[in-house]
Amino acid sequence: MKRVLMIGMLTSLLSGCYESEVPCDVSDKLLCIYAENGIAKSQIELAAIYYEGDYSKPDYNKAFYWGEKAALSGDVDAQTMIGEMYYRGKGVEQDYSKAFHWFTEADKQGDDFAKEMLGVMYYDGRGVDENETLAYEYFKKACEAGRPFSCSRYNNSKEINLN
Repeated sequence: MKRVLMIGMLTSLLSGCYESEVPCDVSDKLLCIYAENGIAKSQIELAAIYYEGDYSKPDYNKAFYWGEKAALSGDVDAQTMIGEMYYRGKGVEQDYSKAFHWFTEADKQGDDFAKEMLGVMYYDGRGVDENETLAYEYFKKACEAGRPFSCSRYNNSKEINLN
């Protein structure tokens, strides 16, 4: 009972403290309140809900809005998500340089998918100068973390003596 009262009091205190530019229209109002008040884990959860379309069809604009807020506060999952959104042009204009920035930030925190995407970007020369040596270094790191795509790219590099 104490917990219910505490949550109720917290909800009352937080509601109205922050007004977001993008309305939160999911059924979990407490999640909305936390996200609107700057709680990064709630922001990335909202971003994922909008990205996947858990309550309706995907809304990439709202996913980007909430994901970027969490990414700017250092959330590694959000940094990876925003990097991918820039890379694919979902909810935002495609921008490989910005994708590279966010994947680099996520890589600094050890994200394996970010390593893989940095490998792809160096390999293809998207957002950065093409550099197969760096690409294969990133593929190796991602492979060591268990990313199958990176393993196939890295193992292929050994066959043609690029590493």
